Amino acid sequence: MLVILFTVNTFPQNLNDSTGKSFINALTNDSPDAEKFVNDKELLLSKRLGITYTDTRNKFLISNDIEPSVKADLRSGLLEYDYFIKNIGSNYSVLALNIKSKDIKYEYYFYNSGLISKPLYFARDWSKQKSTYFEFYISDNKLINDYSINKLDSFVEEILSILNFNDEEIKKLKEEKIHYFLCKDDQEIEQLTNYKARGLYYMPYDYIISTYNCHYHELLHLLMNYKLQSVNTYTLPLLQEGIAVAFGGRGGQKSDVLWQMGKFIAQSSILDYKALLNKPDFYKYDPSMSYPVAGLYVKFLIHSAGIGKFLELYKKYSADNAKIEELNINIAELPPDSDWQKYLESPELDNPICVSGFNEDDYKTLIVNTGDFAIYENKDKYLFRIKSPVGLRYKEDFPDYTSKLFNELYPQGKYLHEKYLISANAEEVSVYNLFTNDLVAKYVSGFSIKNEPVMQKDGYYVFTINKNVFDEQININDVEYIGL
Repeated sequence: MLVILFTVNTFPQNLNDSTGKSFINALTNDSPDAEKFVNDKELLLSKRLGITYTDTRNKFLISNDIEPSVKADLRSGLLEYDYFIKNIGSNYSVLALNIKSKDIKYEYYFYNSGLISKPLYFARDWSKQKSTYFEFYISDNKLINDYSINKLDSFVEEILSILNFNDEEIKKLKEEKIHYFLCKDDQEIEQLTNYKARGLYYMPYDYIISTYNCHYHELLHLLMNYKLQSVNTYTLPLLQEGIAVAFGGRGGQKSDVLWQMGKFIAQSSILDYKALLNKPDFYKYDPSMSYPVAGLYVKFLIHSAGIGKFLELYKKYSADNAKIEELNINIAELPPDSDWQKYLESPELDNPICVSGFNEDDYKTLIVNTGDFAIYENKDKYLFRIKSPVGLRYKEDFPDYTSKLFNELYPQGKYLHEKYLISANAEEVSVYNLFTNDLVAKYVSGFSIKNEPVMQKDGYYVFTINKNVFDEQININDVEYIGL
């Protein structure tokens, strides 16, 4: 075995049958020697941020390891397996392991004779780009732009401050980088990870693999683990998903949008945070309900008790797969419910979009009036009068970039490099940032306490939006207005 391992690490060659068999033996015996089969550079990547899992021996195998019960049956001879090795060109090989009686298949990729991750193999020819905190692997360069990259860096800076990272930890993150794989669709994600999803945190190598060019939610999961360093694989979802939603939103929706949704759900008594204190109960509810409530409650919890207390709770209510089902957050450890109810009334949770009750005469400054739409302003807000969706295109332009969100919303339309898109109908108003592919503000009459429709006047939808929804001042000299 020692001779074989020395050969694996020293001489470039395709995976051979002897080494493949030795790797499978290490795998089925849950041996720490499995690490010796990993490509040297890949092993360093898996360890680069210092994140370890107390209930996982071989981190690099997370999501592609054999189930413990299956390993036990393989060792005892109750199950049998077969395998084959296929050379797939340029010193790459794939080892396919089949357990026929269970209809289970595993694939392990190798470069020369060293185990590598699927992302390394399938993204080997993707373009690369670096920023302050990221190294990007990009499937299609049209899907990313410098604005979104800067937004990601700024987001990381914000979270590093919230979680109280020290200078040494920040320096290490800048040096080692968050590896971000930007995929063109969920099929590409499945190819890289075995999971069909729009985005995920790939724990074995601390990668973000996503179809979103700004996937803040999954970044929160990574940064939480980086903060804690040694963690259990599972945490009660009220806390784990709650902090990711509180500051990272979810699936193309900014956190602000979900705060308002959580506020409505809680105030309407549709779902209360006390129904989400353990894992089985949390997953009884649709994510469109549980995630916004969890996000807003964690925002309140950190506001009320501080980040230190939150991190204590996060570690306390983390466990392995078996024990996590038994954990239940002790409500006595949480702030008084009266404080929560008071927080729900705080002005910072007010929707930035207003559809009634304002005086149009308060908006005296005209920015633009084309006949099809008009924008006015006062000190803090814009007044919009629109008939159809309106795009705002700034001088900041990325001519080679195309917005996936725009193409999803208007598959028959033509993207003309708009940064913002504002749309309205009788029940809803939406504001999208097309450079990051995010919904940044939303009003839905059915999810508001007063259930008010959008004001209509002279064939226009009329509403106001807080100026802080936008990065910059809407100015006729800087913006081109595009009716869609």
